Amino acid sequence: MKDYSGMVDPWSSGTGMAGVGGALIYLAFVALELTNKQIFLLLIPSILIYFVAFFYVFKHDKKKKNENEIAIGNENDLENEERKTLLDNMSEDAELKSISGSRSGSDSKSENSEVESVYEIKNEKNGSENKKMDSGNIIHLKKNKNKQENENENENENENENTIDSKTKESLENAEINNKVFGNENQNDFEAKTKPMNETGYQRIKRCFKMISSRGIQLLLVYFFEYAVSVGCADRSEERNFEDSKNWFIRNGFAILAFTYQLGVFISRSSLRFVKIKKIEVMTILQGINLVLWTIQDLYKVANIYMLIFAMLFVGLLGGAMYVNVFHLVLNDPNIPNSSDRELCVNLITLLITVGITMGCLFTLIMDATLLKNS
Repeated sequence: MKDYSGMVDPWSSGTGMAGVGGALIYLAFVALELTNKQIFLLLIPSILIYFVAFFYVFKHDKKKKNENEIAIGNENDLENEERKTLLDNMSEDAELKSISGSRSGSDSKSENSEVESVYEIKNEKNGSENKKMDSGNIIHLKKNKNKQENENENENENENENTIDSKTKESLENAEINNKVFGNENQNDFEAKTKPMNETGYQRIKRCFKMISSRGIQLLLVYFFEYAVSVGCADRSEERNFEDSKNWFIRNGFAILAFTYQLGVFISRSSLRFVKIKKIEVMTILQGINLVLWTIQDLYKVANIYMLIFAMLFVGLLGGAMYVNVFHLVLNDPNIPNSSDRELCVNLITLLITVGITMGCLFTLIMDATLLKNS
């Protein structure tokens, strides 16, 4: 993800779809009135799919990616040589144009001098005739001479301007080519400059954690709240003696709420293309309020199963939106320009997610043994 910040939306959508698929399979087995033990035993073979995907597909793709990178590197070397050759040819063309421009300027000056000498010779030979010419003809002759001189000067100026324009255009093209040829080197130099000198591994982790601490801790809290709700509170939110109810939704309330939660996560994790949320603290507060309301539900049973379905959908929407927006903000943060730092920041974010899930499960165990013991 560190190199494909624009892929956060499909990545998140894929993980959300996995949750929906798992919850839907569980709900289908529950509808068949299978016990949890039977469901888990039936799903054990699915581990083989993950095993093959991780140890074969992933490594095969990684090997293929390395081969493609080597091939691309060789192609880039050839392109760099061609571009350098192109730069040399363009510089030679620019020199030739400048030389031809200077020659054309000198030729025009010689033509002007020749015209002037012709006028002088004619005036000397035809001195007697010129005396007989009236003043109007003399003025007309002078105007023609001045007009021709002005035209020659304009032509020289236009040639100089064209030469300047061509040089400017060539310099811009050279800059663009240099940017393409040496872009990766410049990026590597930039990333090297953004790394502190003689930094230890612990110092780097500490520095990167400071860059993501606010967003990461808020994501941790959201995961703590939502897992305490979706796992712990959902289990205790059902009506008393729900197993004996004739209503299918009430009898299978926990499985339905689990599916609804995953559906909300999938929807919001797929929403980045349409909605981007910068004030993530609002979602943290709302998810904390959800935990309080669901705890009240566990104690006093104030809502029915249909109201709980919409409430759990809201919990999933907040959790998925928090996930996708935090990753989007971290991967596109201008204060984290270094790709290796972004990779470490993403790993720290995922570590904080795991900590939040673990805290939510521990909170559920504590609540089941204390406050919600008799619920």
